[in-house]
Amino acid sequence: MTKRTPWLALLIVLLPGPVWAQEPPKVKFGPAPDHPKVGALIKISAIESTGDDFSWSFEDSDSFLAFGKEAAFVATAPGKYTFRCIASGIVAGKAKIVTGTFVLDVEGQAPAPTPTPVPTPTPAPVPNPTPFPAPDPPPAPLPTPVVTGHLLLTYVADASAMASSDPATQALRNQMVGMRRDPTIEAALQTYDASFKWYENNQAGLVTRRLDGIAAKAGYPCLIIQQYDQLNPKVAPIVGEPMKNPTPAEVAAKLKALRGK
Repeated sequence: MTKRTPWLALLIVLLPGPVWAQEPPKVKFGPAPDHPKVGALIKISAIESTGDDFSWSFEDSDSFLAFGKEAAFVATAPGKYTFRCIASGIVAGKAKIVTGTFVLDVEGQAPAPTPTPVPTPTPAPVPNPTPFPAPDPPPAPLPTPVVTGHLLLTYVADASAMASSDPATQALRNQMVGMRRDPTIEAALQTYDASFKWYENNQAGLVTRRLDGIAAKAGYPCLIIQQYDQLNPKVAPIVGEPMKNPTPAEVAAKLKALRGK
């Protein structure tokens, strides 16, 4: 008599593991660091968490850096700090998201405020018994030319520096990435018909090599403004001088001036 294997049992044996036994996402934090201090680099671990993707949130993005299931930050004052880790994954064909909260009590004293320097009074000038004629007034500044057409704003970063694990360097990288979502820049781009992008100088391409040469001469990080040329975008003309590490307000003011507003 021939023994037959039921089709259902054969199907269960042949199915790969993740199809029928996939672990759902969860957030599990490791133990809190011993006696975390103000000004020290503090690491937070959720290495035992499960999921396909992880995201962190913290109110002070300038002193916080997340990488996968781990994060690090530097506290500038004592007190309680709250961190949130989000894990996501696909379970039984459906997306699932879970969150976990980690509260850390940092010890130490806040740094003393920098004293405000007292200006030294300037003595009154001695009157000249024989006054000279008043100098000619300076010439009026030339009007800023109005640039027409769509403008491209490219933010160029130094990849070798951005790869550093130094918290200050990583904080600068987070600041540059955050410029893409800064409300001041978003409003200026919409008002003055411009678009914004950024890249690190290890990315290949004719356009990126050309812009990286300009940024290397001006100094990283650098913002370069171009007048878009639809027929030949690879040689789009540069508008004005490169801006070394500008603030969002300076970028908005530059666009306003280029448009003659």
